[in-house]
Amino acid sequence: MANTTSTTHISSKGQVIIPKALRDAKRWPAGTALVAEQTDEGILLRPASAQHKQDASTTLRSIQERIGYQGKAVSAAEMKQAIADEAERRGGR
Repeated sequence: MANTTSTTHISSKGQVIIPKALRDAKRWPAGTALVAEQTDEGILLRPASAQHKQDASTTLRSIQERIGYQGKAVSAAEMKQAIADEAERRGGR
C-alpha cells in the first residue's frame, strides 16, 4: 500500500480528525476502536482488535508497572480469603 500523507489538527478537546482518504485506505468505518501508542516517531494508531494477545504473566507485569505494586504476587484464593476476612472485620457489610 502506498503511503498517504495528510495534514490535520488537534481540537481544543484533544480530538484529531483522521482524513477520509486515510480512513478509506485503512477501511476504518465510524466507531472503529483504535489503540494509540507512543513511539519514537510519533503516535501510532491501530485497530484495537489487531492487538497481539499477551500471556497472563506479561499482562500482570504490565499492570504492576502501571500501578507501582512492588509486593509479591498472591493467588486468587488468597485474594478471596482477604476479601472475606475484611468483610467479616467490617461486620458482614
